Amino acid sequence: FSAEGIEMFLVYSEAPIGTPLEQTADMVKPIEELLLTIPDAELDTFVTQVGVRAQEEGDPSARYGSHLVTNIVYLTPLKDRERTADEIIDDLRSRQPQIENLKVSLESINPGPPVGKPVALEIRGEDYTLMEEVSKEFIAIMEEIPGLSDIDTNYKLGKKELRVIVNREEAAQADLS
Repeated sequence: FSAEGIEMFLVYSEAPIGTPLEQTADMVKPIEELLLTIPDAELDTFVTQVGVRAQEEGDPSARYGSHLVTNIVYLTPLKDRERTADEIIDDLRSRQPQIENLKVSLESINPGPPVGKPVALEIRGEDYTLMEEVSKEFIAIMEEIPGLSDIDTNYKLGKKELRVIVNREEAAQADLS
């Protein structure tokens, strides 16, 4: 399907894992201000969703967390504007503020099959350290290819955790349950 005539696009933002929801919302305010610079003849409205990264409700690849934000940007009909969604995205990308600890990507929506990013590379294995090293090498190579943008990995370390295994027998003897 042709992407011509697309009347919406997405802005995904990601703060470090564990960033509180309110702080994440504050961090994306400059992105919202940038979106408000789209001329009225091109911008219908936009919606900011803090705590989720998803294209739409029911998105099977949705991710949730207080550090994630999705801006859904609705444009006026193509017949009423001079620029395509991709031209507007390119303009915003060139003026996008650099926000400390916030990774931002702008993505046009593919209107039909195939769905997903135009270029996707999957690295599989059991050794996470090695896979992370290999993915960094591929990212460095891909960043040198003209036309590729918003290159990212979906492998994210979670919050530190402490795993406790209770010896139920000894706990019971100590009158703990």
